[in-house]
Amino acid sequence: MPEPCVFLYLCKISLLFIYAKKLNLTLNHENTFEIFNIFCNYWYNALQKIETDTYLPLFEMKLFKNPKQWYAVYTKSRAEKKVQLELDFQGIENYLPLQRTLRKWSDRKKWVDVPLIPGYIFVYINHTHYDKVLQTSNVVSYVRFEGKAAIIPDTQIELIKRMLRQTDVHIDVQREAYSKGDCIEVIGGPLIGMKGELVEIKGKKRVAVIIDQLKISLTFELPVNEIRKLND
Repeated sequence: MPEPCVFLYLCKISLLFIYAKKLNLTLNHENTFEIFNIFCNYWYNALQKIETDTYLPLFEMKLFKNPKQWYAVYTKSRAEKKVQLELDFQGIENYLPLQRTLRKWSDRKKWVDVPLIPGYIFVYINHTHYDKVLQTSNVVSYVRFEGKAAIIPDTQIELIKRMLRQTDVHIDVQREAYSKGDCIEVIGGPLIGMKGELVEIKGKKRVAVIIDQLKISLTFELPVNEIRKLND
């Protein structure tokens, strides 16, 4: 029979996993200790016969007051993959969009994975790792938008991933301004449901997906029968 303090500790651990499951949390080496401390404080109050309904919302609020979000980071020239390796080594979740491109040399051709947006990488962090990212070799700074580190919506990250999964669609990064075009929706092909603008660049009609925080557009060509104009 375990000692009372050990038994109590094991009970707390078991209950921690029960509440983590209830709140759809994933326990890992980064958050378990913090969650455990919050949970113990909550359970102590519950044992003092203070109304549980008062403290569970506080428990949830403390857990989610510092959520992870996507940020864009500038890297030194041609150092995107080095930064990715360093972030991986530190256990910092990141995303480096890569596009397979055929490179030609005088004596050979080769398919290579190159950064879709040169000089950028995305990190998925909370404030705990904010400074750690800046201290990573070859990281220059966070991309700033309206005076703050630019938060990139999850939907835009997923959009980029979805576009890059289509190997038959070549994506170009457009940094120059162009005339605003009609709002369109893709109604056919693997990118069905995606919305953007139909613009003309260098005499060619292209679909543009704008990422305001980075002041760029991702553009690609689609057959006319796979897009439709949205009502104003």
